[in-house]
Amino acid sequence: MSASNTPDSIELAPHQLLATAILESVKAAIENGELPAELSSNRAINEITLERPKNRDHGDYATSIALALAKGAGKAPRQIAEIIANSLRSSEIIERIEIAGPGFINITLVKASQGAVVNSIFAQGEKYGEVKILSGVKINLEFDAKDKILLLKSAPAIAIALSKNMLSKGPSVTNIGSS
Repeated sequence: MSASNTPDSIELAPHQLLATAILESVKAAIENGELPAELSSNRAINEITLERPKNRDHGDYATSIALALAKGAGKAPRQIAEIIANSLRSSEIIERIEIAGPGFINITLVKASQGAVVNSIFAQGEKYGEVKILSGVKINLEFDAKDKILLLKSAPAIAIALSKNMLSKGPSVTNIGSS
């Protein structure tokens, strides 16, 4: 995806690009018959989990998607991991892929893909991170505290922080006050 300076555009982070690439690899494997069609309705496909390995030698990200799909596919997790890994090897954001243990996929990204986030931040400037996901939504922001002294001291700062955060997402905050 290319960077854009429009506030409504969303530049995907490397882990989001990777999750999308994994999803596309699974769908392609289903379409070409390497994986059974029944997997297309498997919940794991829509919830691709990426984790940061504790040991950096195991890559930038790891996924257990093959383990999650194994039962529904009727195949060994490691076999499914190989299918997904073979498809991912052509991705321009991936430097290295390794299958570990029973079917974990360890992935190392090319350094340029990690730097794309920094480029996006500079390109979008103050607009970086803004999304209009709550556009058109009206939010009534109220807060309460058992300790009224604490409420008086901290409420203005909390209200300002929450309203600024919410406003960056696109809603109109209609009331800021104590209940």
